Amino acid sequence: MNTAIFSVATGLSRIAGLVREVVAARYFGTSGPMSAFTAAFQVPNLVRSLFADAALSAAFVPVFTELLEHKQRKEALHLAGALFGLILAVLSLITVVFVLAAGVIMPLFTDDPALDDLTVGLSRLMFPIVILLGLNGLLVGMLNAHDHFTIPAISPLVWNVVIIGCLVALTPLFEGPDRLYAYAIGVLAGTACQFAMAFPVLRRL
Repeated sequence: MNTAIFSVATGLSRIAGLVREVVAARYFGTSGPMSAFTAAFQVPNLVRSLFADAALSAAFVPVFTELLEHKQRKEALHLAGALFGLILAVLSLITVVFVLAAGVIMPLFTDDPALDDLTVGLSRLMFPIVILLGLNGLLVGMLNAHDHFTIPAISPLVWNVVIIGCLVALTPLFEGPDRLYAYAIGVLAGTACQFAMAFPVLRRL
């Protein structure tokens, strides 16, 4: 059953991802200011991969699962709570430092100085997804340890749908290259929805 749900959700997510790309290309094209968005989106994803994913996959999930298997549920929850606080503190600090230093960092990733201000603004808006993605990775690990795969399977679909909704609803509110802020808002909102989806299931578990 889990395999079927995961397969269907993955297929729908990829379709939604294609629709998202088509909608974004219709509004913004594939070059020029869009390169500013690409740079602003890739940097926080790289930071998240470096600081959060490795620690979660290599350390937390195996230990958390082993504690559950040995009926040490209280210890498992204490471990998760401690790591949640650590991830929140470290990634929040990194986010604050980046937001303050974005004006120096982001122009290194752009080829056109005319796009520097746009790239900096977009990156400052989207960089908090580092915190959300890092914490979401912890929650997904906890769900997987409980053999619950539905929420992790459908959350990418929700992420794409939220972004598409924001693109359609918010892009007309901006003008010129600033319309890309609608895309950035969509990414932030979609990531927040992904993060929030795990809590009801974890509370029940």
